[in-house]
Amino acid sequence: MIEWIGVILALSGSFMVSSGMFTGFILFTFSSLCLIYTAIRQSNKALIAMQFAFLMFNLNGIYTFFFKGWLKWK
Repeated sequence: MIEWIGVILALSGSFMVSSGMFTGFILFTFSSLCLIYTAIRQSNKALIAMQFAFLMFNLNGIYTFFFKGWLKWK
């Protein structure tokens, strides 16, 4: 169940980021956390590494929004 929540959050976050919406980074962050959890339970090291990298990228997006000003995509 948590894995599917992570997938749905990732798809929603992808749409929102591609539309220039900040909240997509929040959804992506929670998606990465859900998928890291399931990858750890499955001992899937490749998925853990990929989702950890995505988590860092999403945290960078959140940092950029709050501390450097939002990038103008429009």
